[in-house]
Amino acid sequence: MCASPEYLERYGIPDSPEDLKKHLCLVYKGLSGTQRWYFRQEHNDKPIVLEPQGTLRSNNAEVLVAAALEGKGIVLFPTWIFDHDRFKNRKLIPLLPEWTATVDPHSIGIHLVSPENRIRSQKVRTVLDFILKEIGTPPYWDNIIEF
Repeated sequence: MCASPEYLERYGIPDSPEDLKKHLCLVYKGLSGTQRWYFRQEHNDKPIVLEPQGTLRSNNAEVLVAAALEGKGIVLFPTWIFDHDRFKNRKLIPLLPEWTATVDPHSIGIHLVSPENRIRSQKVRTVLDFILKEIGTPPYWDNIIEF
């Protein structure tokens, strides 16, 4: 979740998910309808659910990111969708870093499925090691900026 410095200067920085009710949110609306935003903290499994309100809804992520860059509101997308230079150059500012914000009520991960054996084959182990090395922990796309 992020916004431009211009937006934050005009409307302030939200301190909690509840504060977003007072902000302009840029909302993705896909085939399954308007997204809800889910916020979790490390020691609490129950998410805070927000139905974001704002002046712009779109089924095009690029339109919403462009609107955020123009100071039109706060946007929530997975970090891999953003050009990370926009964070490094401070054109977009990450918000609520102590919260995990998602548009899905369930945790989503990358899974490697292989036959269940007592001894994992060397080929499967090699693929798994490669994926873990390339993606990293946390995933490289989440390393947008040091907080």
